[in-house]
Amino acid sequence: MSNILPFSRPTIDEATIAAVADVLRSGWITSGPKAQEFERILSEYFGGRPVRTFNSGTCTMEIALRIAGIGAGDEVITTPISWVATANVIIEVGATPVFADIDPVTRNIDLDKLEAAITPRTKAIIPVYLAGKPVDMDRLYAIAAKHKLRVVEDAAQAIGSSWQGKPIGSFGDFVSFSFQANKNITTCEGGCLVLNNEAEAKLAEKYRLQGVTRSGVDGIDVDVLGGKYNMTDVAAAIGLGQFAQLDAITAQRRKLARHYSKRSARISRRRLAHNCRRKIMKAPTGTCSRSCCRSASPVPSS
Repeated sequence: MSNILPFSRPTIDEATIAAVADVLRSGWITSGPKAQEFERILSEYFGGRPVRTFNSGTCTMEIALRIAGIGAGDEVITTPISWVATANVIIEVGATPVFADIDPVTRNIDLDKLEAAITPRTKAIIPVYLAGKPVDMDRLYAIAAKHKLRVVEDAAQAIGSSWQGKPIGSFGDFVSFSFQANKNITTCEGGCLVLNNEAEAKLAEKYRLQGVTRSGVDGIDVDVLGGKYNMTDVAAAIGLGQFAQLDAITAQRRKLARHYSKRSARISRRRLAHNCRRKIMKAPTGTCSRSCCRSASPVPSS
């Protein structure tokens, strides 16, 4: 198996391993001070917005949809080029996924097709930032504002990415990140949700842990149907160690992306030229104006 190129390898340093051992020795291994510290550091990174951690980057999107009031009879527009979780969470809340096709160059959702797919039943959009490359964020939110739609950004692969100098997650509506094993940073399994205000954050906490609101020494009220989605302190300790290396990990991934792009450029040019032939034949000037003809092998800049 030594000649197999893995999809991704997590970068776990000795300091992180030692931090996990400390948590295990502490006796407090479920959600606790490490999870709270991880949320605080993530909130600082995202410009002070409320952040809550979870045990996956799937439940984060489901909970965002629930907070937004999306349910039976509603439609949510998303892309067909994503892990199945993106569509699954829409179905899980009782809504209907509507697929808008992708731009052939970025592989992200085509915003023209997205807007064309909006109907009176459309209540939200879930864009996916494939390989960490965001869509045109200005236009995305202009469309959402025009049609009064909520946005749940599936930014599973996009921590460390930016739009016009601003980190993805530091602006917008709901933003969901994944910390699964092959993501930019990992907690083995996990994720976080960036929210708009403390009221949404409190509701996210309820959905995260069985709908529970605690009061006093041992008072418990349950007024929403929640699940069991909390991040453990063991996972959070890994996340803290990973986050400290985010810039270095991102730089290495970009280096690898440039390497793969350079090595595959010849193949990419042939494929993109083939894709454009029919369009060239139809174009009155005999040329294709698509960006694929001008950039044979694009590499995400963020």
